[in-house]
Amino acid sequence: MRILRFLSYLFMNLLFNFWGGIPAVVLLVLHFTSGVPIVWFWVALAAWIILVALYMRLIGGLTYLGNTEERENPNINPYSHRNKK
Repeated sequence: MRILRFLSYLFMNLLFNFWGGIPAVVLLVLHFTSGVPIVWFWVALAAWIILVALYMRLIGGLTYLGNTEERENPNINPYSHRNKK
Protein backbone atom coordinates (compact mmCIF):
# COMPACT_ATOMS: atom_id res chain seq x y z
CA MET A 1 0.00 0.00 0.00
CA ARG A 2 2.87 2.37 0.77
CA ILE A 3 4.45 1.70 -2.64
CA LEU A 4 1.20 2.44 -4.41
CA ARG A 5 0.85 5.69 -2.48
CA PHE A 6 4.47 6.63 -3.26
CA LEU A 7 3.97 5.89 -6.97
CA SER A 8 0.79 7.94 -7.10
CA TYR A 9 2.54 10.88 -5.43
CA LEU A 10 5.48 10.44 -7.79
CA PHE A 11 3.13 10.55 -10.78
CA MET A 12 1.47 13.70 -9.45
CA ASN A 13 4.84 15.36 -8.86
CA LEU A 14 5.97 14.43 -12.35
CA LEU A 15 2.83 16.08 -13.72
CA PHE A 16 3.39 19.22 -11.67
CA ASN A 17 7.12 19.31 -12.51
CA PHE A 18 6.69 18.75 -16.22
CA TRP A 19 9.35 21.40 -16.94
CA GLY A 20 11.98 18.88 -15.84
CA GLY A 21 11.08 16.61 -18.74
CA ILE A 22 11.57 19.32 -21.35
CA PRO A 23 15.28 18.49 -21.90
CA ALA A 24 14.31 14.86 -22.53
CA VAL A 25 11.69 15.92 -25.07
CA VAL A 26 14.20 18.21 -26.78
CA LEU A 27 16.71 15.35 -26.95
CA LEU A 28 14.03 13.06 -28.40
CA VAL A 29 13.23 15.62 -31.10
CA LEU A 30 16.94 16.03 -31.80
CA HIS A 31 17.25 12.26 -32.13
CA PHE A 32 14.68 12.18 -34.91
CA THR A 33 15.89 15.33 -36.66
CA SER A 34 19.67 15.47 -36.17
CA GLY A 35 20.60 11.92 -35.26
CA VAL A 36 21.53 12.50 -31.61
CA PRO A 37 21.84 9.10 -29.88
CA ILE A 38 18.62 7.98 -28.16
CA VAL A 39 20.59 7.08 -25.03
CA TRP A 40 20.80 10.80 -24.16
CA PHE A 41 17.00 10.96 -24.13
CA TRP A 42 16.82 8.01 -21.72
CA VAL A 43 19.54 9.50 -19.49
CA ALA A 44 17.73 12.84 -19.28
CA LEU A 45 14.38 11.14 -18.61
CA ALA A 46 15.84 8.88 -15.91
CA ALA A 47 17.67 11.79 -14.28
CA TRP A 48 14.44 13.79 -14.14
CA ILE A 49 12.46 10.94 -12.58
CA ILE A 50 15.22 10.08 -10.10
CA LEU A 51 15.65 13.71 -9.02
CA VAL A 52 11.90 14.12 -8.44
CA ALA A 53 11.79 10.86 -6.44
CA LEU A 54 14.80 11.89 -4.33
CA TYR A 55 13.25 15.29 -3.70
CA MET A 56 10.05 13.60 -2.55
CA ARG A 57 11.93 11.28 -0.20
CA LEU A 58 13.96 14.20 1.20
CA ILE A 59 10.90 16.32 1.92
CA GLY A 60 9.03 13.30 3.29
CA GLY A 61 11.94 12.43 5.57
CA LEU A 62 12.32 15.97 6.85
CA THR A 63 8.69 16.08 7.93
CA TYR A 64 9.39 13.42 10.55
CA LEU A 65 12.07 15.60 12.16
CA GLY A 66 9.53 18.26 13.12
CA ASN A 67 6.98 15.86 14.58
CA THR A 68 8.20 15.80 18.17
CA GLU A 69 5.90 15.84 21.15
CA GLU A 70 5.70 19.22 22.81
CA ARG A 71 6.11 19.13 26.54
CA GLU A 72 3.48 20.85 28.58
CA ASN A 73 4.80 23.91 30.32
CA PRO A 74 3.54 24.67 33.81
CA ASN A 75 1.15 27.59 34.01
CA ILE A 76 2.92 30.26 36.06
CA ASN A 77 0.60 33.13 35.21
CA PRO A 78 -1.01 34.14 38.50
CA TYR A 79 -4.02 35.74 36.82
CA SER A 80 -5.04 32.64 34.92
CA HIS A 81 -5.48 30.42 38.00
CA ARG A 82 -8.95 30.06 39.44
CA ASN A 83 -9.44 31.54 42.86
CA LYS A 84 -10.32 28.81 45.30
CA LYS A 85 -13.04 29.91 47.72
